[in-house]
Amino acid sequence: MVKSNWLYHRVPDRMIGDVLYPLNRLALVDSSAAIEEGKKYEGRKHLMAVRLPILNCLWNDAVHLSPVHPAKIRRALLESGFQDVPLVRNFYLIDPEALTPGKAIHFKNSTDTAAKYDFPENDFSPFEHAQYQELPDVPNEQRSYFNRIKTEGGRPLLWARTPHVFYQGEINIKSAKVIQW
Repeated sequence: MVKSNWLYHRVPDRMIGDVLYPLNRLALVDSSAAIEEGKKYEGRKHLMAVRLPILNCLWNDAVHLSPVHPAKIRRALLESGFQDVPLVRNFYLIDPEALTPGKAIHFKNSTDTAAKYDFPENDFSPFEHAQYQELPDVPNEQRSYFNRIKTEGGRPLLWARTPHVFYQGEINIKSAKVIQW
């Protein structure tokens, strides 16, 4: 039987080595790569000061993982009218069982905080790989977000209203499979 219950993380443009680092740790390992990766927070730098409940660490002290297959995100972008979606983008398949117990949390991302990033504490819960189920499709809230951003003429965030798994630590990806969306 083929495994189909993965977490996903985009392969960084400047991936060096076999380890995914949280952004704050990456700054100590490769400052220029951290600067490049940090550009995704332009206009929302205050998000980097958000503390993650349960893990008691900063937003960028954790690796962010998606429970939605990237091809479904790409399809939702195209359906929302974004025509400049890159044809090729690579993602790691991360086995949820590889995450150290107690170092991961699930984030429901249930509330549109209007870019204030004051997330409700009950949106966070301990991550249990035995109960984890990959989402079968892009949440309706994410689709609505894509439609709104397209109407406003903005640049969409791929997982703005999609649940996440935050992992406080480094992830060895040496044997991780890479897929394209």
